[in-house]
Amino acid sequence: MKKFLITLFIIAFLVGGALLGAHIYRANKKNSNPVDVYGVSNWLGNYYDMEQSLSGTVVLSDEQTVYIERDKIINDIHATPGDAVKIGDVLIEYDMTQEQLKLNSMMAELAVTETNLRLANNQLVKLQNITPIPDGSEVPKTEKELAVEAAQAELDKAQEAAVQPAIDEATAGTTLEDKTNNLKLAAKDYDESNIKRYNALKAYNDFMGLPTDEKEPEPINPELNPKKQDDEPSEESTEVPTEEPSEEYQEGYSQGYYEGIKSSTENDFKEKETVYIKAEQEYIDAKTDYLQAENALDAANAAVAAAQKKYDEAFEAQQKEYEEQLENPTPVYTESELKRAIRLKNEDIKDLNLSIANQNLAIKRQQNVIAKGTVVSELDGIIQTVDISEESIAGGQPAIVISAEGSYSARVSVDEFSLDEMEIGEEVSILSYDTGSTYYGKVSKKSEAPSNDGYSYYEYTASSYPVTIVIEGGEDLSEGMWVEVTRNSDVSWGEKSNEIVLPLAFCKKEKGSYYVMKREGDRLKKQYISTGKIYWGQYIVVKSGLKPDDFIAFPYAKDAVEGKVCKEADISDLYGY
Repeated sequence: MKKFLITLFIIAFLVGGALLGAHIYRANKKNSNPVDVYGVSNWLGNYYDMEQSLSGTVVLSDEQTVYIERDKIINDIHATPGDAVKIGDVLIEYDMTQEQLKLNSMMAELAVTETNLRLANNQLVKLQNITPIPDGSEVPKTEKELAVEAAQAELDKAQEAAVQPAIDEATAGTTLEDKTNNLKLAAKDYDESNIKRYNALKAYNDFMGLPTDEKEPEPINPELNPKKQDDEPSEESTEVPTEEPSEEYQEGYSQGYYEGIKSSTENDFKEKETVYIKAEQEYIDAKTDYLQAENALDAANAAVAAAQKKYDEAFEAQQKEYEEQLENPTPVYTESELKRAIRLKNEDIKDLNLSIANQNLAIKRQQNVIAKGTVVSELDGIIQTVDISEESIAGGQPAIVISAEGSYSARVSVDEFSLDEMEIGEEVSILSYDTGSTYYGKVSKKSEAPSNDGYSYYEYTASSYPVTIVIEGGEDLSEGMWVEVTRNSDVSWGEKSNEIVLPLAFCKKEKGSYYVMKREGDRLKKQYISTGKIYWGQYIVVKSGLKPDDFIAFPYAKDAVEGKVCKEADISDLYGY
């Protein structure tokens, strides 16, 4: 027994020594042989996009028609028939007050998210600089994490249960409408048949010299078959045939004649009464089904609301736990605890980056909405008609019509990245291969719908949009001619000098997003970036996520991992010159 305990102790000592040695080795490896990082300023300045050429064809500019958008309020109209207008002249101004307030709110939300991202990055650096103690186990999920999962499952179940009652309610509603219509028709037939029966009975009694004690019938259901007091009975519903038989058979035949009419109308009334009673019962059943379905839907929606509240409370408690752990980390972490904290913080940073990207996209869309608050002339021409009457707008007629007087336009395709850079009224030069002449023109219209045609010198995957350019002069042109449109290189270098254009080799892609290995302090960290154009498959525009004074490592180097120590190096060392 003593030998066994000694052997067990020796084995435990050797295993512990091996784990400690591995930990020391990993720590020494992270802190030795620093990875070279290079200044982002080496790739500052966009030398690739100072001039852009586009190919297209010549089309005839005949006229521009402007329609009023019914969901917008007009502030002012700057158009009078007979006026001469130029490309870019304002025709209509809409009230964009509410849309501007919405944009301001979105900008404020973006500022908050960006602040949260900076805080999260700082917290991640602190976590990465902590040296944990070994622990070979995974930390299980906390009670608050499990509570969120359970609340999510309950919410999913409640949302699924709410679908069928909604379908049942819609079906019941349709049935109720049908049964209501049937009941109305049955009530009408019932009342008409009852009046005929009464008239026939009265005619019989009058013939027989008998009194008619029964009162003239009122509508069985005034709500379904209303009858005004001044309504006159229709001939069809009240008239009873009174044709006199021959004198020879007058007495006996007339009595049978009136008895037959009375019997016939009574039988018809009984049939209509049966139909009405059946329709009334079907209506009651359908209404009961509808109310039951409506109650079921209310109950299902209440269950969803309760489950949603439970989930929100559980999620809030979990987030509070995360914040407490990440804001106030304990001095010592086990390996699994630290891995979990870093994983959560990286997920938080990734979510914040995604949120910023989505917010920027939403802001861009909102800015486009506001930009549409002003309608401008798309060509040089004469205003032919102006009609903003309610009748014209309701009839789908154009509010403003501008004649271009037979001028020509060039139609080209522009990629989605360059589309926002082009302005209505921007001057471009146009070369016709058919005439050999160069013309000048102005951008008049940018389509909102993408197309698949067009060509660009830049090799990147992007949607293209049709753009119309009105050509000045060009009397020797004709439709279908091939032209090359060059955007004038009057873009100031200052606008492009601060744009970061990285070699693609310095970027890695993960789940559709690019990231770089950026220096934070004296160690590497993964930094996601927002990107734009890719030139020739080699260089990519960085829109956000990096600054000119940042340093990044070649991400495919063997030791270029998060937490690795790094040192500045000269770009000439990388390229060998």
